[in-house]
This record gives sequence, structure tokens and C-alpha cells, in this order.
Amino acid sequence: MKKIAIFALALVSTSAFAVEFGPGAGGAVPDNNPTGFSSSINIGMGVTAVNNVRLVGLTHTWIGDITITLTNPDNVSATLAARVGRVGSGFGDSSNLNGDYVFANAGADLWAAAGAIGDAQDIAGGTYMVSGVDNAASSLTGLATATSGNWTLKIVDAAGGDLGNLGEWYVDVTPVPEPATMTALALGAAAMLRRRRK
Repeated sequence: MKKIAIFALALVSTSAFAVEFGPGAGGAVPDNNPTGFSSSINIGMGVTAVNNVRLVGLTHTWIGDITITLTNPDNVSATLAARVGRVGSGFGDSSNLNGDYVFANAGADLWAAAGAIGDAQDIAGGTYMVSGVDNAASSLTGLATATSGNWTLKIVDAAGGDLGNLGEWYVDVTPVPEPATMTALALGAAAMLRRRRK
């Protein structure tokens, strides 16, 4: 019986699973406005990892103007993309966003993708690695939190003359299993082991 209980607890402790929450509301990204666009998704449990952020129908006519961040319920933020192509005081890359984009700790290099195409061309949708100001390293790892509540996406356009819009967005996380779920998993594992022993 003791072996069964230990094995069941091991199963529970390794039963991490990813869940995508959303959609978060979309809307227009105001031009040259430090307040920017923001939208929240409520997650009613703690989170052990943020796996990715998926932006659906994201458009903007100058990627070098915008900064995209995600903030957790503890007010800790991670930069998904920051004024791509802009180093120091430059204008940034003039490529367009026009599609569905996923931001994660691993993926294609957004700066390289923008630099590889001509002015005013669309960057292909896909999964891109998060990157900070001046293409500094960024990560979603520090967003893990035991606090439940609102996760807020913010898009700020910091220069004039260009338009942007977001259709909707989603955040994929590994949640902290609720005690009831953990108990059910442990009981289920113990029952399976009992059956095998008979």
C-alpha cells in the first residue's frame, strides 16, 4: 500500500499540463500614444510556467514603432518584442505585422525576419523568440506566479504615422493543479495500481 501511495504522488507531481486561456479582447493600437492598447485575461489559479502568448490578427504598418509586453497578476512584466530594428535612437524596422504571431522563449528570430525583407513588407506569421529593447535577451520564465488574477497584454506605439490593430490574444500556461485535481489524480493512480496487483 505504501508503494502505491508513493507512486500515486509521483504521478501527481509530474502531471503538469499546458492550458491556453483566452480570448483576450482585441482592439486598435493608438498611434504615438504612451498609454497604448491593453487587454486582460483572468486566470483563476497560480501558474508554474508561461509557455507562449498568441496574438491573432495582429496588424501594424511599422514594427519598429511598437513594444509588446505581458504583465502577470503580481505586476511582473516580460517584453515580447520592443521596437524591432531600433537600436539606440533609430526609427526601427519598417516591416509590417499582418497575421498571427506566437511569442515564446524559443522560436525564430523576429529581428532577423524583419531585416530579411524589404521596406513595408509583411513579416510572416509564426512562432518568434521574445526579445527586449535593442534586441536584448528577454524571457517568459520570470512570469510564473502563485497569484491568480489578471494577465495583461499591452501594445504601445511610440512614433507617429502608422496604424495597428489586434484581433484577439491567448496565453498558454502551465497552471498549478488545484488540490481537488491532485487528489483525484492520486486516487485514480492508486486505483489503477490496485487493479494491476490483483
